[in-house]
Amino acid sequence: MPADILHITSEENWEQAVVEDVYRGDTLATEGFIHCCTPEQIAGVRDRYFRGRMNLVVLRIDREKLEPPLE
Repeated sequence: MPADILHITSEENWEQAVVEDVYRGDTLATEGFIHCCTPEQIAGVRDRYFRGRMNLVVLRIDREKLEPPLE
């Protein structure tokens, strides 16, 4: 399993998660999971799905804190 698991989101979504003390991502409710990638994939993900968007943040996910665990 890769050492780093990354996720891109907007600053607004992240700030809301900090206030709520939980992050659910944009796709958890609709797809049942949060899309993640490896460091090698991050540029392609950004270019493909976030082209032209500003105020993005890259989150590094701590596997130890995931509920449920990473699959």
